[in-house]
Amino acid sequence: MVNVEPVAPVDGRRSQAERATTSLASAFKQPEGSADSGSATDRTIGGIVAMIGAGELAPASRLPPEGELAALMGVSRGSLREAVRVLAHLGILDVRVGDGTYVTDLDGTTLLRGFGLLGEVANEQTALEIFEIRRILESAAAAIAASRITDEQLEQLGAHLDELRAESDCDRFVRLDIQFHDMVAAATGNVSLRMLCSSFSARTQRARLTRVQNSDEIRARSTVEHDDIFRHIKDREPLLAGAAAMSHVANVERWLRHELFNADSVVAGREEDDASRAATEDGHSGDSGDIIDSGDIKNHAAA
Repeated sequence: MVNVEPVAPVDGRRSQAERATTSLASAFKQPEGSADSGSATDRTIGGIVAMIGAGELAPASRLPPEGELAALMGVSRGSLREAVRVLAHLGILDVRVGDGTYVTDLDGTTLLRGFGLLGEVANEQTALEIFEIRRILESAAAAIAASRITDEQLEQLGAHLDELRAESDCDRFVRLDIQFHDMVAAATGNVSLRMLCSSFSARTQRARLTRVQNSDEIRARSTVEHDDIFRHIKDREPLLAGAAAMSHVANVERWLRHELFNADSVVAGREEDDASRAATEDGHSGDSGDIIDSGDIKNHAAA
């Protein structure tokens, strides 16, 4: 590792470069005789994040050249590049070909985009947890929107709701539904809250699509619930708007729980029947080929 001994400025204050050098040395120094506390890539990620958190690397600032940074950290260029790729994917760093690597502006839109990956790998339990999160977030969004929405936004939301009411195609109905909730979140003026709502709302799209396909009555009830949310926002009633939004999301969540419970119950019942038949067959283990496949429900519930 390169030993750097910064010289104190004449005015007694440490420059930003010196503070960064000291932070790097501290972040990546391993205790003598200690085992590796993690991969070089993990340590590099942690060190860069620590520097940003401490203010040593400010938003939009440029990182030192790759060779210099790798030497200061005591890691290979390969480990540094891998760490940079991870942080760039998370929206923390921005790699500009031919110009270097910069810290992003670190705003909510950039940092929260990674939440969109959650629903792509979510299992049934996680899908239900996402609905619980939506209940909290969208209730808060509706309440805040009721106190902050502009007249122009209110007019646009009303026009969008008219379009939603008239829509009969299930796919488009769900897309308009998602857009309605996004417009409510946008009316809060809180970019981070909007990003969170958008990420979690989009992840439940397939579950909602399956739900509205099942019954015209369900689609009609969903429209009434949207009307309730809009009315309370229009009347500037934060508490009632929040309650209406929470009830709306909870109804979809309740339906999903019911579907998953029924699917698991049917599968368990078929498995018990198969086991019982197998026990009566001399020397045969039975054939489980007639057990129903709940994959369709599990797939759409995972969003």
